[in-house]
Amino acid sequence: NVSQRRIYSQSVWIYYPNNFFSQIVGGFHTGIEPNYDGVTKAKYFVVFGNLAMPRQTRLNISYARRPIYRFKDTELNGTYDLRINLNSQFSERYQFGTNIGRHVAPVRFLEVPEEGRLTATGFWARMQASDRMNISLSYNSQKMTTMDKETNYFSGYTTTLRASFQHNNSLGFKVMAQYNNFSQTFQIQPLLTYQPSPFTIFYIGSTSNQNVDGLAMNTIRDGQLTNRQYFMKFQYLFN
Repeated sequence: NVSQRRIYSQSVWIYYPNNFFSQIVGGFHTGIEPNYDGVTKAKYFVVFGNLAMPRQTRLNISYARRPIYRFKDTELNGTYDLRINLNSQFSERYQFGTNIGRHVAPVRFLEVPEEGRLTATGFWARMQASDRMNISLSYNSQKMTTMDKETNYFSGYTTTLRASFQHNNSLGFKVMAQYNNFSQTFQIQPLLTYQPSPFTIFYIGSTSNQNVDGLAMNTIRDGQLTNRQYFMKFQYLFN
């Protein structure tokens, strides 16, 4: 942001214990963000840690607190972020990850911002079903309430399925399907690719969106189609 500056200090420690944990990282970061008018937009400090374990497994934990955070000319004094991430590739064919977040954050869509409680949870998994097929699934949810938890500002989740199949070096197929609980919509995007040479690629695909009442086969089947588009693209790379 060209109207702001940042003055900060940080320190990082790295340790190799040579046991179950192959690497341990820890540190802190603290700073202040004044604008060119001399107004302090934010003061913050962050502590973090990272643990490296067998099978390419990593655990990351961070905590950030902002004693001062100014948004829309309103000063908030109690915002913070607590994040926990776990990722692993425990075999050549399988990977997974999960994340949990607990926050006190500004409710940005209010005319006068207030602090609210935000919880965020996510999970993803990837599977190499065969030498030609890959499948991935992800789920992300968010919920924001007032500080006393009496009123919900919003709550919902999205879930996404992606699959790809490579028939041979030239012909491949991909599909993405996503359900959005916030907007009660379902979207699907199939894509066929054909690459007869390293410099030429053909794409044929479509995008369709529909309003649905939930994530079930019958509700998707009976959902109201809002739009559908077909497209074809040719790409040639000049050498």
